[in-house]
Amino acid sequence: RVSLVDTRLGRCGWHALRGEDVGSGSITLQGTNITDSGKSGLSFSRSDSVNVSAIGSTIRGAGSRAIYMADVHGSWIELIDVHIEGANKDGIYVTRSTGNVSMTVNGTQIANCSRSGIALSRGAASTDVAIASSEISGMDDNGISLGEIANSVRVSL
Repeated sequence: RVSLVDTRLGRCGWHALRGEDVGSGSITLQGTNITDSGKSGLSFSRSDSVNVSAIGSTIRGAGSRAIYMADVHGSWIELIDVHIEGANKDGIYVTRSTGNVSMTVNGTQIANCSRSGIALSRGAASTDVAIASSEISGMDDNGISLGEIANSVRVSL
């Protein structure tokens, strides 16, 4: 369990915060700024479940993705008043999830990423995305991209 409050993580050559091969993880960001990471702002892979809660935080200038999750059994992501900008690939990318994916985005701006604002792909279970009072703009490809999800998909805008 990691909690970052009023913290700045900047100019990391790889990932600003990385979790790999963990049973379960809980990440809380409050008033935190993550800038100029070489790869991802937050990166999680090969884990049972990951919960990310970000409130009033910024992830800017990621070399790849602002938030990246791969091969995670289940994930829960909550973004409230978060600013994601200038990722060199996707703002949020979740792939090869073997469990449910739940994402709540409120009062958040995802802007100017080279691919998609939110991309969810190759999921084996249900995917639930709820977006309210937010803006996704300036992407080179898709605002929201969903693909190869084996079970139900629900998107609420």
